[in-house]
Parts: sequence; structure tokens; C-alpha cells
Amino acid sequence: MGIPLLDFRAYAQGNETEKVRFCQDLRQTLATYGFARLRGHNISRVTIRELFSQSAVGKEKLAELPKLNAARDGERDVYDVWESLDLGSEQDTVTPNLWVPEADLPGFREFMCDFYEQCHLMHILLLQATMRISPHTDFGLITLLFQDSVGGLEVERQELEHRGCYIPVEAPASADDDAVDDFSSSTMILNVGDCLERWTNGLLPSANHRVTLPPRLKNQQDPDAIAPDRYSVAYFGKPDRQASVCSLPEFLLGEGDVPKFTEPMTAWEYNQSRLLHTY
Repeated sequence: MGIPLLDFRAYAQGNETEKVRFCQDLRQTLATYGFARLRGHNISRVTIRELFSQSAVGKEKLAELPKLNAARDGERDVYDVWESLDLGSEQDTVTPNLWVPEADLPGFREFMCDFYEQCHLMHILLLQATMRISPHTDFGLITLLFQDSVGGLEVERQELEHRGCYIPVEAPASADDDAVDDFSSSTMILNVGDCLERWTNGLLPSANHRVTLPPRLKNQQDPDAIAPDRYSVAYFGKPDRQASVCSLPEFLLGEGDVPKFTEPMTAWEYNQSRLLHTY
């Protein structure tokens, strides 16, 4: 059992019948798993390769930025340790981006801004396919994930009888299966965010997911074995800060259906409440 791999070219280049079938398959996959895998999308292999090929020196420069998001969850016996660089829209004045000087990392800012815009357009197209709602409003609610070949990402099964069971979400790793190189794949992974679950009244679930040991190390008998570093790049599409995150009436599909999410709350308020809950 695995997460279905869908081809976005059916939607971007297909006839009306192929577009409708892709939309149906995407909605069904997200409704079943909260995740989907996508090939044939608009983010080029060249871009993904460059994304994962930043030099060690460049990464060290990024680590020198103030307020870099390095975190350790100290409330558990096993610590979660990660390091990340958060970037958003250049037009965002509330949480502006932090950049290293151009001389220290030439071209990085321009590349990342262009990548951000490509992902922004891609998530709008996917929301049109998923929700069939006009993109007149900046609806964000889907995460686009690119990961290296290390693996370890798992998603919880959504069937009640299988809750607590996780299945791997792996990107293809062979040249015949749309791989970019040994370190990354051009397959994009999608997952439903909390706000999309709320807007669709639970029709599309925001599934629990985690990162564990890569499959090849789970049965490793060597006590001194070291898990390799794992690199991933995620675009978090979000609603407008002032948008309501209550259930939308369009997704009360059956007679007698009632909205599950009715508390008046903006996307910004919801995001802040989740941050407080998490940290």
C-alpha cells in the first residue's frame, strides 16, 4: 500500500475529460490519505537540482543569520533536532525575510524568490483542481514538499481501524521513475493543511505525519550506525491572514450536514494558536 503517484500533465495539458479525471483522482487521494505524490508538475528538474545542490559554504553562511530556526524539543526522552531557513513573500512586511549579503551567496536571493513564486503559482493551480474554486482569493492551504533520497517520511493511515499505523511517503529513486539525481527527485509531495481541512469541513483531512529512520536503517543491527542528514524543502501555502477558517458552505454536501468548524477565527489567529500549542 502506498500513496498514489499522479501526473499533473493530465490537468495542465489534457482535454476536458482528462482534466476532470485528474481532479477526481486528486480529491480522492487527498480525501483518503491527506497526501498525494505528483509528477509532471511545473517546477523544473533543473530548479530542483539547484535547490538541493547549495554548497556547504553557502549553508554555513545561512546558519549565521540571526533568528535561524534551530530547535530541540526538550520535553521528550528522544530529542527532535532540526535546523531550517524560513522564507516567504518579499511583499510581506509583517514577517520580512532575512538574507545574507549578496556578496556572500551570489544569486541565492534571486533564485529563492523565483522558486517561491513558482511554488505559489503551483499551489494555486492545485487548489483550483482540488476545490474547483475560482482563484480570485489567495487561497493557500496545501504544502508542497521536495525531499532528498534519504527517506523516512511517513503518514498516518486515516481509517479508524488503522489509526496509529504509518505508511512511508517515498519519492521515486530510479532514473526510470522521474529521478533528478542521487540526492533528490522531481516528484512533488502534497499534503493537506489544517485550514484546508477546516474549509472542506473535514472532507480533506490534515493527516498526522512524521520523520523516522530511513527504511534501510530500521532493521540495522549495528549499534553504531548513524542516520544520514535529511534535507527537504517545503512551500507552505497559507490563507490570507484575515480570511475566516470556518467550514465553507460549499462543502456541506449531504442533506443534514452541519459545519464542524464554526468558531469565528481568522487564519492569523488560528496560526498563532497552533504555534502556541506546538511550542
